[in-house]
Amino acid sequence: MSFIELNAGPWRGVAFLRGLAGPEDAPVGCKSLAWRPDGTARLGGVLERAHAQVLIDAEAVPDKVQRAQPDAFELRSVTTQPAGEAFVFIGHMFNRTGAVETKRACMAAQLTLAPETELAIMVEEEFEYAVLAADGDVAVNNTAVPASSAGLLDAGHRTLGLKNRADSIAHVLVLGGKPA
Repeated sequence: MSFIELNAGPWRGVAFLRGLAGPEDAPVGCKSLAWRPDGTARLGGVLERAHAQVLIDAEAVPDKVQRAQPDAFELRSVTTQPAGEAFVFIGHMFNRTGAVETKRACMAAQLTLAPETELAIMVEEEFEYAVLAADGDVAVNNTAVPASSAGLLDAGHRTLGLKNRADSIAHVLVLGGKPA
């Protein structure tokens, strides 16, 4: 298995695990965040049926296993219609705080987007972002991000435009952090 390079804040890489037995060992200097689209993430340790393995700088997180399974909350589209749901695992987003502790300012949140939905979300202007499209036909700021790939954004954005262009649900993981 190979990792897609990220370099967004402390986030270093991602591997989508569909159909694989489990994640690889994290490379030296990194810790592993396993994620599955039911709103569960685990930093360190094993997460059964993980959908993606995300690498984060080991210095950015405490040396302990942490699990997050936050309550879902509703998302609204740019037209204020119901647009899906979100879960915040790390840091702050949508006026929510994730349960996973870090040593550096960063964030991780799952967005489950309803079909043919468009969102505009407020983001930290000083953060770089990686948007991981686990499935679906997603666009980030009008740039296509195919399924099992990542879109990267430099710091300096106040909002992030996300669009699910498919007629099925799309699962997206948004990662952010201050540039190194």
